Amino acid sequence: MFTTQLQAVFQKIQNDEEALEDSARLLAQATVGEGTIYITGSGPTKELAKLALTIKESPKDVTWLEPGEALPIFHPADRVLLFSGDEDEDEMTHYAQSIYKTEVPFISIGSFQPEVPAQEGVLEPVHLPTYVKGGLVPDEEGTRHGHPGELAALYAYQLLLLVLQEMIEE
Repeated sequence: MFTTQLQAVFQKIQNDEEALEDSARLLAQATVGEGTIYITGSGPTKELAKLALTIKESPKDVTWLEPGEALPIFHPADRVLLFSGDEDEDEMTHYAQSIYKTEVPFISIGSFQPEVPAQEGVLEPVHLPTYVKGGLVPDEEGTRHGHPGELAALYAYQLLLLVLQEMIEE
């Protein structure tokens, strides 16, 4: 049952072509525009975000952005990739709002889309949903087990990298 549910999640992510293409376009602007891609996450997604830095296909100019520390002075070609999960929703929403105030475009990958107040002339964040909130497999009492949020986020990131690579090659 878990595998079937997980395959459905992966299919939903794959079918979200608009979000994948919009996200890849933002990252491509940084890659070809000599910008830096900052990757961040907290709680359970922190290690996942750090793993993203080490993936072979990740763009060359990626660096870690520690949540809670002062934000750098962003270059216009810089982008931020924010991983978020159920457990860190409040913290990452607050952090996303701080990032958005700097006017740097960013992408969120996770189970929720951080809400940011609209600013005239500022590109709205792109959200790549993982379609996972909590567990997938219910037991007889209704409790759900099997929490693949980080796995779904990693899958979304890998798909994003493939779309990015294809976009840059064209």
